[in-house]
Amino acid sequence: MKPLPVTPEILNGARRVVWFKTPEKELADPVHFLAHVMTYGAP
Repeated sequence: MKPLPVTPEILNGARRVVWFKTPEKELADPVHFLAHVMTYGAP
């Protein structure tokens, strides 16, 4: 799967949801990132 585009909004979300990796590293694995968003993300 292709990495997600790095935009300010997505970087901000990655910082809030995945605290144990850098946002850029997390966005390189979109399946893992989206799984965390669906599990820990807040509306």
